[in-house]
Amino acid sequence: MDTPRPSLDDLRNDGPTISVRRAALALGVSPSHCHTLIRTDRFPCRVIPLGTRRHKVVTGSLVALLEGRDPFAAQSPAPAPAVGTPAAPEEPAKPELQVDPAEVESWFVKEPIMPPQPRRPGGEPPPEDGTAE
Repeated sequence: MDTPRPSLDDLRNDGPTISVRRAALALGVSPSHCHTLIRTDRFPCRVIPLGTRRHKVVTGSLVALLEGRDPFAAQSPAPAPAVGTPAAPEEPAKPELQVDPAEVESWFVKEPIMPPQPRRPGGEPPPEDGTAE
């Protein structure tokens, strides 16, 4: 017997994450197709990796997709700092790096680096024409 497709209300009542299998049921595609999309970074919802082969789908992201909203939009605004908490100090501006183009040229090797030439048993280099004596 086939597992019924979860409704939007069912998904809203789920926890913060659901299995890839349940997300596949909601989208009407196979779990293996979802895993392929996740592996190639093309899955249309936010996914939390749990190791190398296990993933959870963010429920709010899936619901947003099914409602026609952006599934990658922020789910909630950042929390405001507690009352009486001092604001974090701003980082001082970093000066721009000034580099002389002539100096950059000196960083690179101008001559090609040749591999060492093979030597014959007597220590002499091989003949220039490539023939063996």
